[in-house]
Amino acid sequence: MLSKASKSLIVLDSANREQKVWAIVADGKIILHKINRSTDLIRSLDQLLKSISQPIKLVAGFAVCSGPGSFSALRGGIALLNSLAWALDKPIYNIKTPLETKEIISLWQKLNKTKKPHFTKPIMPFYGREPNITIKK
Repeated sequence: MLSKASKSLIVLDSANREQKVWAIVADGKIILHKINRSTDLIRSLDQLLKSISQPIKLVAGFAVCSGPGSFSALRGGIALLNSLAWALDKPIYNIKTPLETKEIISLWQKLNKTKKPHFTKPIMPFYGREPNITIKK
């Protein structure tokens, strides 16, 4: 259970096609949860939140890796967290991959200093190259 004074930050690194990493930062601690590519992102987030007894509506903000990485992996993770941030009117931040503890804690501290954080703009994916989704003539 989290302290009532602390705000929590949900972090997702979905840039790697083979493994995704969820993190929750609360009370200054990071809880990591690694999942394989076939695991449902929404179901795994729900399990992670249940493990710390926190409903999604009490999450204070989100952070997601924008790339570079796999087109499908980035698109799914970014779309999910952009949607949650928008629907809940919570801020969303861009992070680097692989997840770095200092960067995550720094974002969490920034979030905890903000009086009324809210959604400002979505995170856009960076694939590292042009998408290879059409056949060249």
